[in-house]
Amino acid sequence: MEHNTNQLDSFLETSINQYTEILLLMEAITQTNKSPCIEELTLTGEQILKKQKAATETDTKLLAILANASVQMMDNRKIKKRTKLVRQVLELNTIISHKVTNIKTLMGNELQQIKDGRFAMKGYQQTEIKHGSNLNNTL
Repeated sequence: MEHNTNQLDSFLETSINQYTEILLLMEAITQTNKSPCIEELTLTGEQILKKQKAATETDTKLLAILANASVQMMDNRKIKKRTKLVRQVLELNTIISHKVTNIKTLMGNELQQIKDGRFAMKGYQQTEIKHGSNLNNTL
């Protein structure tokens, strides 16, 4: 029983540290006053995914211990702290997901406008060339 309690505390501490790091990275994305560049978002996103993978591995081990835990082991301040962190991560994930969707939509619209403008310019140039050719042919 003592061994499980020590393991539980160890995994909870690791999990708390991992989710704190994830939360800090996510907060950096949401609290920036300027729009972060794509490279920054990509790098931060990769860091979050790497840390999330490690947290998932810890959570798997933690859940195995919690499945066999006694009621006394479940009443642990670290469990409550971890639960609060996970909820904060989920809330920020929702906010970030909405931001990313909005960014994708805006970028899609801008790309479409550029594409439409390019086609418009291409058509304009072709018309000009045709008129120029006709003018040159009459001379």
